[in-house]
Amino acid sequence: MPGAPDRSLVLIYTYLREEVRAIKQKEQPEPELTRVNINIPTSLHRQFKSVTAAEGTDMTRVLEAYIREYVEKHSASNKQPKGKRG
Repeated sequence: MPGAPDRSLVLIYTYLREEVRAIKQKEQPEPELTRVNINIPTSLHRQFKSVTAAEGTDMTRVLEAYIREYVEKHSASNKQPKGKRG
């Protein structure tokens, strides 16, 4: 039939599609994300963006690492319980 795809191409496409689906199922799900907006001086933003790009990373990864570190350091579970004066 003119214009019909070659049967072997259809079989290859179907096989590859199933392989991709299997790989995706094995991958870890992406965590739910929330957008955080902050106001900083424009010059600081430009410098930060430039430095992270020069390091081969992006601002989001660096900020997430800092936030994780901050939360770990300041979380309630890491604080010493306050005792009674005696």
